Amino acid sequence: MATVVWTAIGFNWFGPGFNWTTRGNATTMSATAVKDSLAAICVAQARGSFNAEASLEELSGLSPWKQGEYVEKARWAKIPGRESAQTEIAELCAVRLRET
Repeated sequence: MATVVWTAIGFNWFGPGFNWTTRGNATTMSATAVKDSLAAICVAQARGSFNAEASLEELSGLSPWKQGEYVEKARWAKIPGRESAQTEIAELCAVRLRET
């Protein structure tokens, strides 16, 4: 009888695949997907901006740690409906712009 009780408790607590780990992974994966999508919007805004070629050339001349700040100031990382750009998205956008 004790084995059955402990088995039930253990299964409910740990569950198949440790439920808290699964939730944490799902949260991380969805946050990453959102950041990737917002960075893609930022890249599109950068490439479609006025005088994009000159701006992107100026961006490439900056040190990597200044590029995110440049993207923020250019407002490429400002997502419609938001008041300001997110620093993390601007930095990811700068990385993506460097890669292409």
